[in-house]
Amino acid sequence: MTETEKLPIIHVVCAVLLDEHGHVLVAKRPLDKSLGGLWEFPGGKVEEGESLSDALIREIREELGTEVVVEPDGVGVLGTFDHALSEAMIRLHPIICRLAEDANPPEALEHLELRWVPVTEETDLDWAPGDRRIFSAVLRKWQGKLGHQRSVLKGKVFRALFWMTFVGYGLLFAGEAYDIWIAMFLGTLLIVPAVPLGGFVSSVIGGLEYPSSNWWDNFCSLSLVVLFLAVNAWLLARVWRWLTN
Repeated sequence: MTETEKLPIIHVVCAVLLDEHGHVLVAKRPLDKSLGGLWEFPGGKVEEGESLSDALIREIREELGTEVVVEPDGVGVLGTFDHALSEAMIRLHPIICRLAEDANPPEALEHLELRWVPVTEETDLDWAPGDRRIFSAVLRKWQGKLGHQRSVLKGKVFRALFWMTFVGYGLLFAGEAYDIWIAMFLGTLLIVPAVPLGGFVSSVIGGLEYPSSNWWDNFCSLSLVVLFLAVNAWLLARVWRWLTN
């Protein structure tokens, strides 16, 4: 057994308090305490007989003067982080939570300063040991969540573009076959925006993200773009002839 393994373990809960804008609350430690002036996630020691969730709610009430609600998957999802001191091993338990409904805004009752920082990019804060690793874990989880949301949104938009194109061609061909100009007009309105909308999805929402690690995804995405360009060029030529005749 190593010297580190012989140390007693002190369990500490840390509030990963997120808002609806993708920011997390961090706190600056008082100068008269250990690690003074460094930034941390607010929280404290777990008392004997307390659950991690109960300890977090109590600590946030004492340190920030507000109430939080632990997310359903908030305990354990980020793992634990150990930091060895000379007299003990500090085991940090980051817990994802949010402000309770109608809760007071957090106040720095025991810290020098509170700050909401975005979890979409690294910060240059001077972190306390262990808390930087927690922030990196939060950053990875949040980026993964955003990536999943973008993929879902991209899929929904492309399915909408497919149905716009499908219905648009149906109206166009029916209008041309039966000489119904309003059907041709509506079909054109549905089909022509497909390429610019696809470009919007690609550039703004997250898009095709070339190169993908999956060659089949790359092939399908490129084929879809080429198809849209070719068909819309053909369509515009036919519409131009129809309008000028």
